[in-house]
Amino acid sequence: MNRAGCLAGRTVLVTRRREDAGAWVRRLEDEGARAVVLPCLEIVPVDDPALPRRLAGALADPATRWFALTSPRGVDAAAGLLARAGTALPDGVAIAAIGEATAERAARVLGREPLLVAPGGTGASLAAALAERVPPGRSVTVVIAASDRGSRDLEEVLEPRGVRVARFAVYRTVPAPPRRPRIDLAALGVDTVLLASPSAVEGLLAQADVPPGVRLVAIGPVTARSIRAAGLEPAGVARSRDITGLIAAIPPLTLDGGPDDA
Repeated sequence: MNRAGCLAGRTVLVTRRREDAGAWVRRLEDEGARAVVLPCLEIVPVDDPALPRRLAGALADPATRWFALTSPRGVDAAAGLLARAGTALPDGVAIAAIGEATAERAARVLGREPLLVAPGGTGASLAAALAERVPPGRSVTVVIAASDRGSRDLEEVLEPRGVRVARFAVYRTVPAPPRRPRIDLAALGVDTVLLASPSAVEGLLAQADVPPGVRLVAIGPVTARSIRAAGLEPAGVARSRDITGLIAAIPPLTLDGGPDDA
């Protein structure tokens, strides 16, 4: 694993949108890396005029006890929908967040500290943590605001326990379109690529050739599965869903530039 300053001499590809990439670029540069930005996904709104009213109504339902948020982007989208509905998060609904970045955004944007932050930073860890908080058989609803491509971990874990999950796709992620000619990552000197979603994996492969030896680092197991589904192998999987976790998951280089398997 990398420690502070251990990315000197590395060239790391950041696949976030340019407007979202600044903090990651600064952190990588602080660690000594050269950061290259290649946006590999696009965020588009959900085209449903009834969505603000539907989300607000679900949160106002007396059975709703938890509002699950899976990303900072989801926090922003949900806050915008509630504003459009002319309402706020009801006092009796607690926030459950995936990871510290989502928790911090919820506290800032929604004005409410999350009661629960998933320790593993994944949908599965959030589902397990909520299962411990909600006794089986109780008439409880968990509302989740997520991407249209979000995992179904909450439903798989909670619904067999009698908990209703009301899922709302509050934004859509789509891969960046194919590029011709394709980008040659080797020509850019890229040795590592940071990938934070399945859409980013698809967008990367639509735009660039990934030569052997380039390390693909996933922000979590869902993204890692997408890398494998594309016939590639993740070189590392972050333990936390943030840039700190990604940096820690970057494998070191050997003296000849290859991965260190020791």
